[in-house]
Amino acid sequence: MMTKAAIAVLVLGAAIAAQGCGIALNALRSSGGPGALNTNGDSRIIAAICITGFDSCESVAQVEKPTDLEAWAFTYKEAQTGPYGIPAGEVPITLYIVGQKEGCDRAEARMAALKGTGVGMKGISEPCHGPFYFEKDR
Repeated sequence: MMTKAAIAVLVLGAAIAAQGCGIALNALRSSGGPGALNTNGDSRIIAAICITGFDSCESVAQVEKPTDLEAWAFTYKEAQTGPYGIPAGEVPITLYIVGQKEGCDRAEARMAALKGTGVGMKGISEPCHGPFYFEKDR
């Protein structure tokens, strides 16, 4: 179960990652997508990158067979800006929330609440769906 603090860390980490600050690309090391299992306490989020502010980041690969790393995904649109603050389109960002679907629903609701608050979140483009399965790269 994701706590309010864990969801806040998710949102802040995603916002920081989307801005390109303090991230380490991990997807290149992974044999499948999306690439990085970010852990902070009991909260685990799989993304294409290691997210700043999490306790650990491990390389993972998506697999077809059920595993202990079951995740549910949602996709949101992040606004991009060019020089001088000129709007430059949107980028879809998919986050995989490890655990039960209810945790994904809560994280999605928290992200949706950010729409129009100035953090660049433009809306949910694909609601929680899954499950997806992952295993840690060796």
